[in-house]
Amino acid sequence: MKRGNPELRKRQFINVIKNTIDDCLYIFGYTKAPYIFETSFDNNALMSFVEGKMRGTSAIYYDYQKFQKVFSDCDDDDRILRLTHIVAHEMRHYYQFRQIKATKPRENPRIIQEWKNEKVIRNRGKDNEYYGNVRELDANTFAYIYTAERFDSLLCNTGIPQNYRVRMKNYAKRLYGSSHPVFGVKFSEYFS
Repeated sequence: MKRGNPELRKRQFINVIKNTIDDCLYIFGYTKAPYIFETSFDNNALMSFVEGKMRGTSAIYYDYQKFQKVFSDCDDDDRILRLTHIVAHEMRHYYQFRQIKATKPRENPRIIQEWKNEKVIRNRGKDNEYYGNVRELDANTFAYIYTAERFDSLLCNTGIPQNYRVRMKNYAKRLYGSSHPVFGVKFSEYFS
């Protein structure tokens, strides 16, 4: 791929966020979107979903400048893929939050209970608190499936441990079934 514009223009950046949010809302069967705010994170975060204390006040915060810096070596298509992946991940957290709070949830009650308890699955390796958290497993799995379906591509070299990718594959099979295209030959190397 050729090297593109060194910066994903802010208007394009926000349009990708809004379009991905709208698409995820459609998938989830929701119409109420979380608020979107720009911020500056003092940690490694590029984007974060924050549960609102009052009904309808949930938000997604993003750090535009940090995103540009972290992905400055990527071409335009790769930056859009990565941004879409991150937004889909945060939108899955929004979905989890809405399902946990719902009086008539759509999701399997066992899965919702795991989300409520923020169940941690033992995971050998560093960052067990993050990679072992079932909400993160669900959000990461959703984001990978989402980008595979929308872009016919998966993110590689993202620092996700090998044993976690296998766990994601098993979780995705549980949610989407083993016949999903992401388990085909094209992506088999990623999940093995």
